[in-house]
Amino acid sequence: MGQPLQITRVALGLTVTVPEDLIELNMGYLPWVLGDSLASQVSAAVNKCRLGYFPALDYFRRESGGVDPALITLIDEVAQFSVDFTRRELRRRLSRVFSNVQIEQAQCLAYTLPRVRRNQPQALAELGHHFSPDKVRLDLVLSTIQKVATEEPVSLTLRKVTHWGREPFACFEVNGTRLLGT
Repeated sequence: MGQPLQITRVALGLTVTVPEDLIELNMGYLPWVLGDSLASQVSAAVNKCRLGYFPALDYFRRESGGVDPALITLIDEVAQFSVDFTRRELRRRLSRVFSNVQIEQAQCLAYTLPRVRRNQPQALAELGHHFSPDKVRLDLVLSTIQKVATEEPVSLTLRKVTHWGREPFACFEVNGTRLLGT
């Protein structure tokens, strides 16, 4: 009788950047140009309202938010493209080496609260970088079926993800990993 099969599940957090030339080719816009334009309008609106911080993008969706609604729509379209591309590419590439690839969550970072303070140097440039709709944060659960555990499962998963998933992205960063119950 052979060895029993072992199923290993690892949760993984990633942040990736979709290449700007790919976004420009498919959407017709450079993400950094959209991010810089939005940052200028957000900064002006924040100064006008005398806020002590830069709010998340959803704050400016109101008509009186001080940001051009057409610009927000463009950000939304490019962000959706970035998320869809990332999900599709990671699923396609990682399904070659994992028995199951679950993408629990995928979010464009442009929608999160900026970690930029108004009084910090280069605040406008940092805000433009934040609002650029090319960065996506994901939470994955990856399963591997093995007969014999040859290596520590988390490091093996990390090696496979980095090798198979990195290629199409301008930046590929692992935020954390943890072994789930088998």
